[in-house]
Amino acid sequence: MKIIRWKYVAPRLLLLAIMASVVRFGCDPLLEWLIVSGGQSATGAKVELAGVSTWIKSGKLEIRDLQVANPESEFRNLFQAEQIVLQLDSLALLHNRMVVTNGAITGLEIDTERSTSGELVVSDATSEEGPPLFEPVVTKASDLASDWLENASQRLDTDFVEQLQTPQVADQLVENWKNQSESLRSRAKLLRERGQKLAEEFREIKKNPLRSAQRLPEIHAELKSNQQELVSLQQEIKELPEQARADRQTLTTARQQDEAFLKKQFEFEQLDGDNLTQVLLGESVAEKLQEACDWIAWARKKSPSNAAKELAAQRGRGTTVTFGKPQPRFEIQHVGIELTAQVAGTPMQFVGYLSGVSSAPHLLAEPARLELASLGDTPVKLLVVSDHREQVPREEMHFTCPALPIRGRTLGNEEKLAIQLAPGNADLSVDLLLEGETLSGQIAFAQHEFHLTPLASPRVNRHLATALEGALGNIKQVTAEVELTGTLKQPQFKIDSPLGEQLANEISTAVVKLARERGEALLAKSTAKMNSQLEKLTAAKSALEQELLANLGENQKIFEDLAGTASLGGRGLSVPQISSTLGKGVLRK
Repeated sequence: MKIIRWKYVAPRLLLLAIMASVVRFGCDPLLEWLIVSGGQSATGAKVELAGVSTWIKSGKLEIRDLQVANPESEFRNLFQAEQIVLQLDSLALLHNRMVVTNGAITGLEIDTERSTSGELVVSDATSEEGPPLFEPVVTKASDLASDWLENASQRLDTDFVEQLQTPQVADQLVENWKNQSESLRSRAKLLRERGQKLAEEFREIKKNPLRSAQRLPEIHAELKSNQQELVSLQQEIKELPEQARADRQTLTTARQQDEAFLKKQFEFEQLDGDNLTQVLLGESVAEKLQEACDWIAWARKKSPSNAAKELAAQRGRGTTVTFGKPQPRFEIQHVGIELTAQVAGTPMQFVGYLSGVSSAPHLLAEPARLELASLGDTPVKLLVVSDHREQVPREEMHFTCPALPIRGRTLGNEEKLAIQLAPGNADLSVDLLLEGETLSGQIAFAQHEFHLTPLASPRVNRHLATALEGALGNIKQVTAEVELTGTLKQPQFKIDSPLGEQLANEISTAVVKLARERGEALLAKSTAKMNSQLEKLTAAKSALEQELLANLGENQKIFEDLAGTASLGGRGLSVPQISSTLGKGVLRK
């Protein structure tokens, strides 16, 4: 019979019992601590979970209510998951390796709200972030379009009547005629007074010829001067009808100058179609592209270093001897995913899988893959391939959705003039390739029910707002192709779409038509005033002509009597010029 040496066995059994208890009851808290500390170290933000459960024998690991805070947004989560169940390779664990052969992630949500701050250390310092990379480009395009429309509105509202030549010329002609008519009346009156004075002197001479003989040469000179004034006055009266025709021609010339002036004022440069394309589509493209690049940059930053590249750099320093096939310390072979995510503002359910994730990608035969497909009536597919097996990392992303919900939004400055895009559905496909830092790819977009509505402030010309509404109503659909270039830090894109050019043509045509109508209205107003003044001017000249002829007709008898007066004092008083002039009856009606 063997004697059990309890002093030797008992301590060892107790140690095994303690170790078993530690493994059984201490493994879960230890794993929870490792997950939280490791996650926080990787993300720089809080990682929280409700609990961890392990089954050593079956190699099963369960994580409940995991939340990973967004380091860029204090009250947002990068993601959260209700449950993560992972099947581990027990044999690999014995070799200090963690291999997830299978698993499932359920209740996964992206970019959710937090009730508490996700910052690890609360800091009063506020980071001054610059504007988004593409914001200056999109903002500049929006400002150019808004400025063009605002300029058009201001010019259409401007009353150019005061700057037109026709009203000014008409007013000047009226003023000139007022001065001329007063001058003609004054001269006719003066001529009549002179005639009456000469007649009085002739009567005095008849009474006392000898005493007044010395005045005869002066009287003869005065008669001659009056004759010349009479001829001059007659000539001006004859020219009044011709002057009226000249006034009309002057006004016609002024009107032609006004036409040229208004045409120049209402000339608008063609609205830039590329700018409009940037305004309508650039913001969405820039936002999504920037978001995709940010996610890729973050994922690359958190990814393990390229061991193949490091090994290549170390080969010059010695010889590496490997026993057996090298294996990564950490590997996810396949994990199923149930995901809820916002797509264009609409929550969608997705199912898919994640595979090929490893701490040493160069040791695997296949790259890492994430594949998701939507559930429900809107088909969405996403495939992300991340290949870090070579020295140059490579990421591919393929996204397709034939009926992507598009939220309505407002573009432009609502205080000036903005455009509202109605909600709708679009056919979208994205192919993105990132090799090293070089970015390339294409985006294809088509929306077959496309509605644009202008939103004009009360300051905007109402006729312009109405014209824009009609122009925008002609745009029924939109297609676009986007070429992606640049680098991960400085992505660039070029949008090729007929939308901007079509919209520019529609708006420009509407504005030009409105400007033409506005110019015609101003010309019509000016012409109506011109015709009214011209009619009054012509009537006034005709009336003055009759008035002057009547007044000069009264003087005609006086000059006839003076011309026929007999000789006095031995010297004849002969006024043949006046007799001849008056005898012809040129002043008669």
